[in-house]
Amino acid sequence: MIDVFQELPLALFTTFAPIGAGAFSVFALLVNLFSTSKDARKSYVYALCAPLVLVFVGFAASVFHLANPVHMPYVVLGIGTSPLSNEIAVGGVFLVLAIVFCVLAARGVLNETQFCIFARVVGVAALVFSIFIGFAYMIPTVHSWSTPFNSVQMLGYSLVGGVCLVPLMRSIAVRSSRGALTQEHISSRRLCIAAGLGVAAILVGLLGQVWLTASYQNALQSGIDLANHAVPFLLACIVLTCVALVLSYRTRVHHCAFFTILPCAVVVLSVFAGRLAFYAMHISVGIFL
Repeated sequence: MIDVFQELPLALFTTFAPIGAGAFSVFALLVNLFSTSKDARKSYVYALCAPLVLVFVGFAASVFHLANPVHMPYVVLGIGTSPLSNEIAVGGVFLVLAIVFCVLAARGVLNETQFCIFARVVGVAALVFSIFIGFAYMIPTVHSWSTPFNSVQMLGYSLVGGVCLVPLMRSIAVRSSRGALTQEHISSRRLCIAAGLGVAAILVGLLGQVWLTASYQNALQSGIDLANHAVPFLLACIVLTCVALVLSYRTRVHHCAFFTILPCAVVVLSVFAGRLAFYAMHISVGIFL
């Protein structure tokens, strides 16, 4: 098993970035239910600044990994061939789209139809980015990571994280609207679908990787031992995910800052635990038995 703290910058990146991106996807899912007056659109931009900050925090954390001179040339030159380079490129496209969307909406350039369409484009880009975060770990020399289960996990983290950010985003939108918005109608059905798909993806991704890792063994490592080491992190991820979703549901009608931030904090801990479980299951090519 590798020292998971050696991968701390990437663990933080793969925690914050998909959560922030997922909020844009969930917003796109709900956007047609919101008031899209000019004042309302501006208030939504303020709300979207919170997940955008999380994405930037994730990228800032990744710099501590990419700042290694050995890594930088490969990131720049490997676009199209390197999974890591593709991840950074797709993430850059998503960030540009998100920033342009927020700027245009804040300036009142977008009408109601354009606002909804652009929001959905950014939402799709966010999901693609989350999937590509998982693709970045498709390393042939690391059997336990070279699996689609990575992308399934990241998609789940993105959806669950986005749902848990809804109370905070809603509170920011209402507070910044100066009375233009009251309590926006939120479709519990759509949020439940997104949360259900997210939880299912997390379970399938993590349990699938545990099963796959346990099937490998080389002269130095036992996949079963690695999987056992990851189980506490996995259980923490599942429990915290459920807690975050319950808190999100129960605080959706409140606007106290503490109660709107709490689900966000818990879901960050949940995803981070899931990432530690992932990094604990590292078994590379060796002399296999």
